[in-house]
Amino acid sequence: MSSKRNHASNNGGSGYSNRNPNRGQNRDKSQRPPQKSYGKFASFVILDQMAINLDIYKKAEPSLSNETRAVQLLKRIFNDEDDSLFSRRIGNANQLLKMLEESRRTVSDSLEFRQEQKQLLDICVYDEGLRRIIEFAKAPPALRNTMLKIVSGLACYTRLDLALSWIFDRLSVWETSINDANKDREWKKWLLRLLKQASERYYKILIDSAADQYTYKQTLEMSPMILASIISFLDTMNSSDYLSTVVEILVYFSENYQNIFGQRFNDIIDLLVGWNMDPELSESKRATIVASYSKFSVFWAGYLPFAVELLNHFLTDMQTLIRELTSTRTPEAQAKQWTACASLLR
Repeated sequence: MSSKRNHASNNGGSGYSNRNPNRGQNRDKSQRPPQKSYGKFASFVILDQMAINLDIYKKAEPSLSNETRAVQLLKRIFNDEDDSLFSRRIGNANQLLKMLEESRRTVSDSLEFRQEQKQLLDICVYDEGLRRIIEFAKAPPALRNTMLKIVSGLACYTRLDLALSWIFDRLSVWETSINDANKDREWKKWLLRLLKQASERYYKILIDSAADQYTYKQTLEMSPMILASIISFLDTMNSSDYLSTVVEILVYFSENYQNIFGQRFNDIIDLLVGWNMDPELSESKRATIVASYSKFSVFWAGYLPFAVELLNHFLTDMQTLIRELTSTRTPEAQAKQWTACASLLR
């Protein structure tokens, strides 16, 4: 994993205003200093084991009559192609969610129930039906949100490490064609929401794991890899559409894993400042970034030299832009320079 640098010391004095707009698969990584990677090999090992499990799962898949009611419901959600209005799939998803919640309250310690949940998670991970639903433009938000609750709950009560490796493996792949990129954007946004979304806190993986001591310990052990993967995604993402959810996840880590977050504070702020200086960023997303700075207040006090360095880069960038603004002659060039200047002042 490597982290992009946007300040003047790494861009020949040009500062944040010359932030490289090319991200994702086509970004030039040769100019970026390498950084330590967390847990990548372990992720590959888990994914290899998942592929082996999938082969075994397909060979040993029982007939429909031997499948549990929960497995039948999940497969109907993925495979009911005739349900053009999604009414049956929404009903099946709500029924499955209710069934899982009730079982966790009554038979959560049952080995049979845990095995069933693991089988359900395997189907979600291995079966492309989940992704097809999320990417399908006509799929209603109600179905996507219910699947968020189902998958995150399954992950937290079975194999959180497997689910996290699956999520970050999918987040690291970028589509190149326009049609595939649009679908991929919806898929990645859903995966990030699966990881953390404030409006449905209880069921999301990071929130839900804090309520269970075993899973919380598992999350704590994996937290350096999780945070490193989020930083890597922030560094390589090719759209600001993901920015709000990524900031929510970072804020959550700053509040619940302060030691780990503090170790990567410089990298995180450096990338957020770079995005904040992007002249094409919408005002709402810029406000989200600015608001996060104050939520990191406990860390600024311990990184005063870094804060002063950022301020120096800001003043240098402003001086450079003012000189360029006063030296430009055409209205078009002046308007462009003023836009860059205004983005620094926001």
